[in-house]
Amino acid sequence: MRHEDSGADQACASRLRPVRGAGRTRLGSSPGASHGTALAVAASRPTGPSARICDRDTARRLVRAGDAGCRWQCPKQTTRMSVAKEVDEEGREYMGLRRRTRVGSRMGALRRSAVVLVLACAGGLAAPASPQAASAVAASAAAACSTDPTAEGRAGTPVSDSLVSVDRADGRIAQFQLFHDATATVDLPFVWQREQGEPAGPFGPWQRVGAATVGPKSHAISAVENSAGGLELLFPSYGSYCHVQEDGSTGGWSVPAPFGLSPAPYQGGVVLFKERDGSIDALASGSRSGRAMELRHQQDAGTGWGPVQSMGQVPEPNVGLGRPSTVEQLQDGRLHVTAREWNRDRIWEIVQTAPGGDWGPWQPQSPPSTQPARAYASAKRVQTSPTTGGARLEANRATSLLDGDIVTFTIAGGPPKAYVWVKQCGPSPSATTCDDATGRQFRVYPDGTYAPAPKKLYAQLGTGAGSIDCRTVAPDQPCSLALTDNTGALLATLPLHFQPDGDPEAPPTLLVNPHEGLVGGQSVHATGEGYEPRYHVAVMECASGATDTLGCRPRGRPPATSDSGHVDETVTLSVTFTSIDGRTVDCRAEGACELVVFGTRVRGPDSVRQPLEFLATAE
Repeated sequence: MRHEDSGADQACASRLRPVRGAGRTRLGSSPGASHGTALAVAASRPTGPSARICDRDTARRLVRAGDAGCRWQCPKQTTRMSVAKEVDEEGREYMGLRRRTRVGSRMGALRRSAVVLVLACAGGLAAPASPQAASAVAASAAAACSTDPTAEGRAGTPVSDSLVSVDRADGRIAQFQLFHDATATVDLPFVWQREQGEPAGPFGPWQRVGAATVGPKSHAISAVENSAGGLELLFPSYGSYCHVQEDGSTGGWSVPAPFGLSPAPYQGGVVLFKERDGSIDALASGSRSGRAMELRHQQDAGTGWGPVQSMGQVPEPNVGLGRPSTVEQLQDGRLHVTAREWNRDRIWEIVQTAPGGDWGPWQPQSPPSTQPARAYASAKRVQTSPTTGGARLEANRATSLLDGDIVTFTIAGGPPKAYVWVKQCGPSPSATTCDDATGRQFRVYPDGTYAPAPKKLYAQLGTGAGSIDCRTVAPDQPCSLALTDNTGALLATLPLHFQPDGDPEAPPTLLVNPHEGLVGGQSVHATGEGYEPRYHVAVMECASGATDTLGCRPRGRPPATSDSGHVDETVTLSVTFTSIDGRTVDCRAEGACELVVFGTRVRGPDSVRQPLEFLATAE
C-alpha cells in the first residue's frame, strides 16, 4: 500500500461517525469479525439516509477533497446490517441488530443481540482493542441522540413556529425555541431556552440547551415543568425522541438520552400532559405494530419515567393516528384522549378504564351537539333529599329551576367503587327518555358515597323518545335527574321542577385582557362564565374562523372551569404557529387570529371567540 493511500485511510478513520437516518444507525459487517459484531464505516460526517455506498478508492478520493458524499464499506462485505434502539415491555432500552440485505453469505436469520460498534478504519476494519473500548463505543451508540460539539453556540436564524412556552408553578413563563448556528457541522438547529425572572417580568437572555441537534425531518419539541419544579424537554433526533432535564450541573441540563417514543414525522410529535396531582404523561403516535398510540407516565420527578405502554390498536384496518388532538382528565381522574387520523379527517377517542389503569377500546368520536344555545343562571341553596331504592341521589335544589342552573348533588348507598352516570331524563325516566348528552360519569367511593359535585341542568332535552321541554311538562310528571350504572339501568331518580315561564340561558361569555397590541410570547388573561362546571374546555389560539381545534395552535391540558362554570386562565400566545392540521398561521395579518373556547357546554354554542390583534412588527 502506498504511503498516500495509508494517509487517506487514516484520515477516514479520524473522521468516522455513525450515519444516522430515520432513527437508525446504518452499519456494515466486517468479513474478519464475528457474526455478533457490526462495524460502522461512515466516511466523514453524518450524511443522512440518502448517503450512497462507494468503494474504498472513491472514498479515499472524496475524503481528500473534503466531500462527505458517500459511505465506504469493506469490499468483501456480504451483509448490510442496521442497529435500532428498542425499548422492551419493562421500559429497558437496548440496541437490536437487524440484517438489512443478503448478498452471498450464510449468516443466519434475523439476529437481536448486544452490538459493539468499532469506529476504526486503517486499510481495513478490526475488532476492538479491548472490552473497555468496546463498552465505551456501545454506550455512545446507545445514546442515539445526535450532538454537534463543534458548534460555538451562536443563535442565528430561528426555526419557524418552534417557540414553546411553559407556564411555571410560580407564575413565570419559560420558553424554548430552535435556532440555527452558522458554526455547526451539520445544518440542524439547536434548542435554546429563556424565562422570566419574575411573573409578568421581562425575559432573560437565550441560553443554549446543550449541543444536541434537532431534526432533520421533524422539529416538534415539547416541554413541561415536573413536580420538583424542574423543566424537562423532549426533541426529535433522526426519527426518535430524546430527553433532557434541568439537573443543576454546570451546563444546567442532563446528557441527552433516548426517550423510547418514535412517532413518524408526518404523525406529529410527543404531547406532554400534566395531571391534577402533578404527574406527567407523554403520548405519541405508536411506532410499533399493533400500537395506535404509546404512552410513558412520570408519577413524580423522583421516581422518573415509567416504561413505554401501549394504548391499544384502532379496530379498523389501515388506520394510523396522528399526535393526540386533545388530552383531558375527567372528574374521576381517568384520562380521555382524542386523535385525528393522519391521512383522513376523522377523530378517534379512548378513555382509561380506571385512573392510572388500562385503556378501553378506541372508538370513533361522536359528532358534536347541534342543539341551539341555552342559558345560565346561578343556583340557590335549598336542600331536598328524595331517595329511590338502595341508592340515593340527593341535590341541594330541585324546584323553581331555570335553564342553566347549577345544582350540587351527592350520592349515597351507591355500588362501591363502581362507575355511574348522572344525567337528565324526561317524565317517566327510562333508557329512552334520558338525555345521554347531559350525562357525566363518576366513580363511587368504597363506602358507596360520592362527595358533593356540581351539575348543570338544561330545560330542553334530546332523548330517544324525542325532544322534551322540562318547562312545559305536566307538574305531576316532571323531568328528573337520574343515577344509572354503566349499562344505563336506573339506580335512583330525583324529580326536577322548572319554572314554566323561565327564560333560556344566555350565551357564555369570554373576555380576553389584553387582546390588542400583542407580541409573541405574551400572556393574556381569559375569563368567562356560563360554561360546564369542572370541565376542561379548550381555550386555544386559532386561525380566524376555525370551526374546530384542528385550525388551532396545539397546547396541553387547560385548567378546569370552576364549580360555577367560570373560565379563568392564562394563555401564552405566538405570533406565528403551525396549526394541528399543518397550516402556517401568521397572526400579524389583520383579522388573522382569535382566542377560541371550544366545547362550552352540552347545549352549545360550539365555540366562543375573541379576535386577537398583534402588532405588525411583533416577533
